Amino acid sequence: MFAGIAAGLLLIPMVLQPLGGGGAPEPLIFALDALGWLSALGGLVLIRYRFVFLRQPPNRQRVYAAVVWGINALAFLMFFLTVLVISGGP
Repeated sequence: MFAGIAAGLLLIPMVLQPLGGGGAPEPLIFALDALGWLSALGGLVLIRYRFVFLRQPPNRQRVYAAVVWGINALAFLMFFLTVLVISGGP
């Protein structure tokens, strides 16, 4: 759920930058924000269907958990790449 909170907070500069005359945000920012929302949605689905999830065989639970962790790892990688691109590189 933290990724969803971060995605919500990221909307603030994404909206304020164009309103302040700074132009549209970088496209990577939109991808990063979308991954945050996707991660939060995955968390909400898991909370809503937690008992269905817990009745699944352990192997299937591992696959679902790996997908959620993969999305979070991808979001972290996108954040890192976004910072590198916006700052002009290492």
